[in-house]
Amino acid sequence: MRRDLTGPPACVLADADVLLVGLFSSKDKEFGAKLDLLAASVKAHGGRVVSRHVQRRVSRTAVRPR
Repeated sequence: MRRDLTGPPACVLADADVLLVGLFSSKDKEFGAKLDLLAASVKAHGGRVVSRHVQRRVSRTAVRPR
């Protein structure tokens, strides 16, 4: 995720409906804050977040073989 403020100009996202989708490690406890940061960036550039979807990824090494 980029954290710089040199992103797309506001006219690109002006009045746009944006869907946020994130694939996060199951170990990542900060995924909500990361989506909040991204949503704030969308809003700052004139867009609207209409939905958020999160999928948690589990490492194959965390799954026990049978």
